[in-house]
Amino acid sequence: MQTLFAQAIALLLLLVSVSFVVFLMIRHLQVRRVLLPLEIQAHERLLLFVERLRPEGLLMRTPTADESIDQVRYALLAGINIEWEHNLSQQLYVDPLIWLATSAARDEVIQLIQTSALELPESVPRYKQLILKRAAETGLPACNRALRTLHQKRP
Repeated sequence: MQTLFAQAIALLLLLVSVSFVVFLMIRHLQVRRVLLPLEIQAHERLLLFVERLRPEGLLMRTPTADESIDQVRYALLAGINIEWEHNLSQQLYVDPLIWLATSAARDEVIQLIQTSALELPESVPRYKQLILKRAAETGLPACNRALRTLHQKRP
């Protein structure tokens, strides 16, 4: 009688354990089903952000008619910062390495814009040429690293 009772208790404990594991697995799948689209969207948005950092596109999107070098520099930096602030919440959904790489890419382009202005080019077209020349010379390694990281660590 006691052996039968012990076997029933053991079977009950086994069933409860299996049920709990199945519950956890189902819960995990439900969470993944909700989070996966958010993670994919975050990757897409950060990929687009890094691509939009490239000076060729950045300079084309920034209107510069009849403006000074300081005004152009401010417009370029403001454009980067507006997009950055728009994407800040994406860090919740991506690997911290992706966020650090994206942040380094942003910092790299900001530094490029700032240091090019410090050379005191004589005109806005020369300033733009200087930015493009420096980008080509350096190859923007942080931007390239961010793109590689985004591609390697996609959900």
